[in-house]
Amino acid sequence: MCTRKVAGSSPVPRAVSEIRPLAGFRVTSESYSQVPSLAQNTSLSPHLRSSMRAPRATLTSVNLGMHHLHRRRRASSAALSPFDYLMYGVGLVQPLALLPQISAIYLEHSKVGVSMATWLALTVFNTLWAIYGYRHRAWPIMIANIMLAILDIAIVAGVLWY
Repeated sequence: MCTRKVAGSSPVPRAVSEIRPLAGFRVTSESYSQVPSLAQNTSLSPHLRSSMRAPRATLTSVNLGMHHLHRRRRASSAALSPFDYLMYGVGLVQPLALLPQISAIYLEHSKVGVSMATWLALTVFNTLWAIYGYRHRAWPIMIANIMLAILDIAIVAGVLWY
């Protein structure tokens, strides 16, 4: 409870009129009421007792920051668009684009034009994307990036080996 010191006396509760309503509350003209426990306190000054008629806060609308408690709504499998299916296919075919680079390194023993820094960075990025897919239960993202990370590691190993 909020208290204040009156000169030469013990702490007394603050007048309700001195307390501002909390955010999300509004004071209406119908919400004025007498505060009996404070108004009947004879140790208070007459001026303070007369100011005991105070607005009562009424709840109108409150956003308590609880929006994060709602689960994310996900589209059901029946609600997938053709673009979703296209992207699933891209996720599966994309790792195949690395096969020519792998064949050049392992079959021809040629690492000409292969940047070790680029492939190490791609390995890290694809691993992070795979972890992201796992954490968000986005299986297509996770599977595609695991395949890419494995092929990236194969390219880095081939560059180091040859």
